[in-house]
Amino acid sequence: MLPEALIALAASAGTAVVQAAGTDAWDVVRRRVAAWFGRGGEDGDALARLDHTARVLGTAEDGPRELAHQEGTWQVRFETHLERLDEPERESSAAALRTLLEEIKQALTERGTTWNQTNIAHGQGRVFASQGGSVIVTTLDDPNPNPGTVGER
Repeated sequence: MLPEALIALAASAGTAVVQAAGTDAWDVVRRRVAAWFGRGGEDGDALARLDHTARVLGTAEDGPRELAHQEGTWQVRFETHLERLDEPERESSAAALRTLLEEIKQALTERGTTWNQTNIAHGQGRVFASQGGSVIVTTLDDPNPNPGTVGER
């Protein structure tokens, strides 16, 4: 089982993928995420899954529900990938994922997209999520998180 900080990192990565889908930053994000899964070389399976996510989100009738589903799906993919690694590889891969998240944040910000989740990728245990134009903040160890927070999936 992964430590809480890596679970939070995977959640942040899942959210980043979903936030980037359909934006001007998508092409860069999908290539970088596929390279992370491929450990430097693009992973064809990851590219296909990323493209599927973009298509599904582009045609979703129930947008908020599908967004949550896709975020959760990507969180599990990131967690599974990290779990399969031995400890030194996991640490290296987690560091690379933190760097990737910063790059995604920068790519989205440069293209005018609001970045809705921060700090979680650095293991600080804070979750920021956009919901209906408002921002919800909670901590991962909060026994009574606000309804609709990322921690309640």
